[in-house]
Amino acid sequence: ARGRTPQKLVMELEHPVSWWLEALTLPLAMPVREDILAGRGGKWTAAHPVTGPYGYAAPPDSSRIMLVPNAGYYSFTGSRIFRPVPVLLQIIHDESTAARLFEAGRLDILTKVPPVDIRNMTARGQIKKMPFAATFFIGFNTRKPPFDDREVRRAFSNSINRVELAEALGGGEVPARSWIPHGIEGFVAYEEAAYLFRGFDSRAAAAKKRLGHFGPVSAAFDSGARNSMAMEKIQQDIFRNLGVRVSLTSMDWKSYVKNLAVDAPPVFRFAWMAPFNDPVTHLAAFTRDDPNNYSGWSDPEYDALVSKISLMRPGPARALLIRKAQEILVGRDAVIAPVYHYSQVYAVSGRVRGFSANRFGLVRYDELGLK
Repeated sequence: ARGRTPQKLVMELEHPVSWWLEALTLPLAMPVREDILAGRGGKWTAAHPVTGPYGYAAPPDSSRIMLVPNAGYYSFTGSRIFRPVPVLLQIIHDESTAARLFEAGRLDILTKVPPVDIRNMTARGQIKKMPFAATFFIGFNTRKPPFDDREVRRAFSNSINRVELAEALGGGEVPARSWIPHGIEGFVAYEEAAYLFRGFDSRAAAAKKRLGHFGPVSAAFDSGARNSMAMEKIQQDIFRNLGVRVSLTSMDWKSYVKNLAVDAPPVFRFAWMAPFNDPVTHLAAFTRDDPNNYSGWSDPEYDALVSKISLMRPGPARALLIRKAQEILVGRDAVIAPVYHYSQVYAVSGRVRGFSANRFGLVRYDELGLK
């Protein structure tokens, strides 16, 4: 990249990248103060000078981050419907504790609402549901028996009742067979995606017999009310349909991710969110060298497809290749079992104005106000 004028930055790409402009919308692409970084050997000052709408009131700690409006930010200098307000982000690990604080009026926005609280909060007009470009899935460690057997993975995947699970969660989740989430090129609706599962029952009896020889199947997930409910429902489905018991283990997020990277369990829960409006990040997650590919699976044909897709412009030809890649990942080899597409569920107090989140989970604090 090089600058042609003080107001223009020109970036020259080695090859076409259809999602490049989308990537530039990410926070990590925002400008930073090079002069301050250079003056401190590449390290930020404790004050963290910013070019955006908010800055730190003090260095953040493990439980709270206090953001204050940047008075010099361009959108704060003109006329506004309401003035920008400081934002206190509190990190509360227990979802039930956070919900009680919200009900007591000590929190204005709740980013994770326990399933048991959704109905009552909805009745009070406090729940906001918004689309989310993310997929909850079950992954398999294909290096560990019995999930080194494709037919076992297919039988396991086909035994999950996705419709019942989404209804039980009650947060607007959408049953999923497609790895690509709704609204992104390559998405396939649940009923239409039945073709991905065609033939899954052909060797179910043999897969069931092999699973039975291994006793309880170990499955792990990161702790949380919604994850617990989902995994317990999947546990019941597998026992009902395959006669196999599933042993569940929950961990805190940091321990869980470390465990996946070092030695992923035979079955694990994970999710993938699209950072921008293109399927390439979902597809690339299961290429051979991607650090987020915990499955141990790789396939040269799949990798070649993803490489080709990443260089193509959106359109029918690209959509056809995306469909083919999904067929390999979800259907032919059943490396993962997509379960549902997320819905964002927030609890928002009546005094908050201007709250919204886009389908990539970004909330514009500079558009918030208080009544």
